[in-house]
Amino acid sequence: MPTPRTSKVAGASTSTSKPKVYLAASELPLTPKEMDYLSKPKVLISGAGIGGLTLAILLNKAGVQCLILEKSYEVKPLGSAMILGTGAGPLLQQLGIYDEFVELAKHATKMDIYNGNLKHAFTMDYGWLEKL
Repeated sequence: MPTPRTSKVAGASTSTSKPKVYLAASELPLTPKEMDYLSKPKVLISGAGIGGLTLAILLNKAGVQCLILEKSYEVKPLGSAMILGTGAGPLLQQLGIYDEFVELAKHATKMDIYNGNLKHAFTMDYGWLEKL
């Protein structure tokens, strides 16, 4: 007959009896420092793009620990345009960058659209909106 396996898990039995089940972290035999660490949420963010960095800033402001994992080895400026709708304003205010963003923003009056072969397909003209 095989010998029962021993366990390194706190509260686990080394005999063949049923192991103890902990229903809450407060029942675990932990130090106050360990309990404090377990009681705080932690977030793993996949990607250091605009979404991941924005989330990290908001979590940091809320006192939530986070770790960002990024597959790229270096930061490269893409030089691409970004269009934000009206719903982005409150988020930029919450991040504390709204005024600086508005100051640096360039208002588009037209947008050139290209197809998959990089041939100009059409232009969307927004110049008429500035007269409203």
